[in-house]
Amino acid sequence: MSRFLGTIAIVCVVVSQTASAQPVFFHGCGTLIQGVECVLFDSDTAGVYVVENLGGFGVGDRVRVEGELNDTCTTICMEGDGCIEQNVITSCAEFNDCGIFIQGVECVLFDSDNFGLYVVLPKLGGFTVGDRVRVTGRLFLTCVTFCMEGDGCIENATVVVCDIIPTLTEWGMIIFCVLLFGWMAWVIVRRRRRVTAGI
Repeated sequence: MSRFLGTIAIVCVVVSQTASAQPVFFHGCGTLIQGVECVLFDSDTAGVYVVENLGGFGVGDRVRVEGELNDTCTTICMEGDGCIEQNVITSCAEFNDCGIFIQGVECVLFDSDNFGLYVVLPKLGGFTVGDRVRVTGRLFLTCVTFCMEGDGCIENATVVVCDIIPTLTEWGMIIFCVLLFGWMAWVIVRRRRRVTAGI
């Protein structure tokens, strides 16, 4: 009996240590600020953290940081509420781009025109595969979904029809047609005036 209780106690200790060892994942926006020794990430939600990877960003930039939160780290910075390790850092500006919905293995993905990304959306907004749409929202690169593919997710996504902006060639054709119709109208009016005047 004592052995059985001892075994249960050991199992409980191992399980609790394993649970406490699970990394805490952080993702959120904030501003890079200058600390005493280091550039720090001042999170919008709570805390000032040291980040391993600044990704070319500098003081004053609004960024989104995603990584493992370690509140017991030791760094040369000697300040902050902890570290965000193995982090991905991107601009926190709102994602806004046109693209097309494509069929992935498990999910419908958004194929972005300008970002070169395949992203997962929580809702398609009534659209379907092949539709050309504009998506706005927050880009989350390290999300985990049952899709098991894609380069990230769009949080709080809004999906609308993508208005097609004419290209330079199309604008040229539009201007040409306007000028042509204007010239034809001018010719017709001039001829009518001549007829009226008896010329």
